[in-house]
Amino acid sequence: MARTVASSVDLALPIPSLENSHPTASQVGLGEQSRGDDLAQCGWLVELRLAELEADPRFFAVGTLEAGEAEEAILRYPGIVRDDKRTALRPLSDKEIACLGLRMDSVRPYILHPI
Repeated sequence: MARTVASSVDLALPIPSLENSHPTASQVGLGEQSRGDDLAQCGWLVELRLAELEADPRFFAVGTLEAGEAEEAILRYPGIVRDDKRTALRPLSDKEIACLGLRMDSVRPYILHPI
């Protein structure tokens, strides 16, 4: 059973239950959006912690519909191995996908800017 949480714009997003820890784009309200043919329909922000450098997280934008697929797609990036911890944190916004020029099945480094 998924819970929902309200954001500051009164948009309820489901929080995945323990049984389904990898939501799909439709579960977070992104599955029906239309974009240009060259951009991803949905993307995920994935945190990567290298096995030998646990304290130094890296972040990637991944153009996939499902969070689990995004975590697996990181393995295609050079230098990443299965022992590295990969966690899909949240779906990317339309603006993030457009700014990154993110395409389906692509993996790009994502730089977090302090506010």
